Amino acid sequence: MKHFRARCGALLLAVAAAIALAHPRTLNAAELSTRDGLYLRFRGMTAELLSLVNQAEHVPLKFIDESYPTFSITDYSAPERSGRIPTEIKQADESSLVINGRSDELKVDLLCRLEALSDYVRFSAELTDTSGEDRAVTLRYQMPVTAEGWRWWDDAARSRLIEPGKRYVRYQDDERGMFPLWWYPLGSISQEKGHALAFAVPLDPPTLARVGYDGDFFIEFDLGLSPAAKFPSKANVTFYLYSHDAEWGFRSALKKYYDLFPQYFVKRVQREGLWLARTPTQVVPSPEEFGITFHEVSSVKTNPMRLDNAMGVYTFSYIEPGRAGISLPFGEGWSEQAARDSRELSPDEFRAKYEKPTWQEVIKKVEEFAADPESEQHVEAQRVLAFASRNRGGRYYLTVGQRTGVGWRCTFSAATDPEMIVPGSGHTVLDEWRQSRLARLLALYDGRYDGQYIDSSEYLADTLNFRKDHFPYADYPLGFDPGTGTPAIVTGTTRYEYFKAISEDLHGHGKLMMANGTPIRFGFYAPLLDVLGSEAWHDENFSERGLGESPRREDFSFAHFRDWKNESGMYCRRALTYQKPFCLLLQLGDAGALREFADRYMDAFMDWCLFFAVYPTIGSVWEDSEPYRGLYLRYVPVFRALGTGGWEPVTHARTDTPDLRVERYGYWSQGTLHFGVRNFGESEASGNLSIDAKALLIGDDAVARDAFTGQELASKREGDRMVLQIELSPGRTTVIHVPAGLEPASEEGGPA
Repeated sequence: MKHFRARCGALLLAVAAAIALAHPRTLNAAELSTRDGLYLRFRGMTAELLSLVNQAEHVPLKFIDESYPTFSITDYSAPERSGRIPTEIKQADESSLVINGRSDELKVDLLCRLEALSDYVRFSAELTDTSGEDRAVTLRYQMPVTAEGWRWWDDAARSRLIEPGKRYVRYQDDERGMFPLWWYPLGSISQEKGHALAFAVPLDPPTLARVGYDGDFFIEFDLGLSPAAKFPSKANVTFYLYSHDAEWGFRSALKKYYDLFPQYFVKRVQREGLWLARTPTQVVPSPEEFGITFHEVSSVKTNPMRLDNAMGVYTFSYIEPGRAGISLPFGEGWSEQAARDSRELSPDEFRAKYEKPTWQEVIKKVEEFAADPESEQHVEAQRVLAFASRNRGGRYYLTVGQRTGVGWRCTFSAATDPEMIVPGSGHTVLDEWRQSRLARLLALYDGRYDGQYIDSSEYLADTLNFRKDHFPYADYPLGFDPGTGTPAIVTGTTRYEYFKAISEDLHGHGKLMMANGTPIRFGFYAPLLDVLGSEAWHDENFSERGLGESPRREDFSFAHFRDWKNESGMYCRRALTYQKPFCLLLQLGDAGALREFADRYMDAFMDWCLFFAVYPTIGSVWEDSEPYRGLYLRYVPVFRALGTGGWEPVTHARTDTPDLRVERYGYWSQGTLHFGVRNFGESEASGNLSIDAKALLIGDDAVARDAFTGQELASKREGDRMVLQIELSPGRTTVIHVPAGLEPASEEGGPA
């Protein structure tokens, strides 16, 4: 390895000398190189990229002149202040450069430091507004890579051929939701063989970014700049450039991301299995046979800790931050009758008889409660007025529903910044958490809880909070409304601050953190959590076929991601959690719906989840789950085997049939090596599964077995490869176990 690096260094020096001779005007150029063979050379006076070398091979760049916009902004608040930021670049030391930019016309300053580390380049940029006004801008950095004919990767399973004149991002811009965001913290382009490049952002801090290609390889950040912000008129962003293995495309980019940021993917749970939601453990017949492992509870009375402990079940205490609620009486003169009706009528019948209070009526009542210290809801009303978010029209985000026997339940989206002061108390939101919830987690029943469960983690997380009195609390850059060019707090990022603070508290005390409802819009909650989950709601669109079908489109909206049948969403869940457990909770409403679904689809549902090692479970209908025990007894041991081994994006295995897709879990040397193979086609499929035994250090005496039955499968060696014949019905998954042999091995890339 030492000699290889020396040869690469000599080659890079030779390349640099050749470039200098060919471009005499660039003798003042600045350059960086990583130890794994990535070399960048910039024009000093203007900071344009002149040369990009990867493993001693030039990456093709298009011709550029000195007006090429390395950094640029699009200003939504004042479109005339959009354009290229003039920059220059200087060598700070042998492993870092500094870009300085200033534009009196655009009213911005830019400072960016580039650092070459072992196998990536880190860009740390600060954008400053000099106008003193509120600004809404997209900051863009781009490189003139000629990538037509390369592939743009949407996820681990999908790529598109890059054609001239087209823009490639994860979502099409006309279906972007709040912003054209990107679930993943990285984006990748690659040749079939040769070069592969990725831009990436850290998951901490949370970043509103997108990576794409439109004739240039770019990364963009949506930033609100305001004198009222905690960091007045400034925004800081960090991003990374690295090369990866073109053969494995986005999968190798993911693997390198895990290696760059191992702190985001620490696996703390010792046991894996299914999520039991609020239902008392004793209600489930033989819960250990159903694989129950993570128990979300809201009452200590109905969930005895001794039972959970005896079964090795983690118990999580329930909270639902992000909401502030208050109850209003049904109205003078008819409240008793309304209370009776709310208990006796169906919700539809009740809504037909009684009219909800208007937004104005709710706010008026809240203000009355807040002003009256004698009111029973005085404290709740003060919290609403202090924490509730406002939209761009100044109205609160508010939903009103009936609360049986009590009145109208009015729910507001609430800011949860840990530094905000709780009205009337003098302490912060984080202090309140520590004094109540953390104390309860650590002390109640001798620390009976294993951690904190957070419900509705992304509830209204994609909304914008325009309250300027909240701006000074936001540690991370503001977002903005692109329609009006108005800066605002993105609810998801301020909620991240709260989650991060309690996550650090929990992990510092040896406790765990679990959340429902993520990832849906954002990926940056994943590092804070030890168990992730999401609810999937029963609808009428289940397919008789494999339940794995998805829209054959290049863009996938958030609505599609919420559909558990969508493979793009499942790949995202697996990628963002890496080897942490992810649980999918199927909400069926009642026992009748469970029976109807289970009779037709339960096997297919579990089989679908198996391919991604996403644990499948059902909602609050466990009393009627006995008929499905056989399915769980069959599947749960295999799920746990995959989870214990851990998903790896680079499979080192391929099939020769496009409809047969393969995923890898575990390592041969540890006895955990498994391959999941699924038929995503619409008809019977057969083909060869070819496993790179050399790359995975599989011994010559290794055999393949059916993970369900343990039966040995026919396989043969073809050089360095282990080959098996696969036959699968449409929409079905099989799992193959390759147990460890007698030969010791230490696999490259194995988990720490």
